[in-house]
Amino acid sequence: MALAAREQAPSDGLLCPMIDARRMEVFTAVYENDLEEVMPTVAMVVDGNSFSTYLASRQMSFFGGGSYKCKPIISAPSAAFIEINYHAGYLGILSFLRYLQGEFTALAYSEPAYTKEFYTHTRK
Repeated sequence: MALAAREQAPSDGLLCPMIDARRMEVFTAVYENDLEEVMPTVAMVVDGNSFSTYLASRQMSFFGGGSYKCKPIISAPSAAFIEINYHAGYLGILSFLRYLQGEFTALAYSEPAYTKEFYTHTRK
């Protein structure tokens, strides 16, 4: 998502993809425009101060399905909410760049990154 947003966001700003995680929670991270990770992926309950540290000094672009519910809450003048069009082709670009850099992951040791605990209830 951040790779797709680079085309529409200011080149000196931060990128903040957001995926709706229900209620007021989003899955999010923060990246530089060159896709260097500033804040790792987290599940976060958004409030008015959630990104205040970043917004105090930089322009920040929020995008993705989770950004719609955050727009009324994050009111800093340096916050921009943009719409992006992204697709699986961006994953191919990122994968190819990692391939060119020789960055490989051993499939035997790969595991999913679950950002939050899974809870279920049993029927009585």
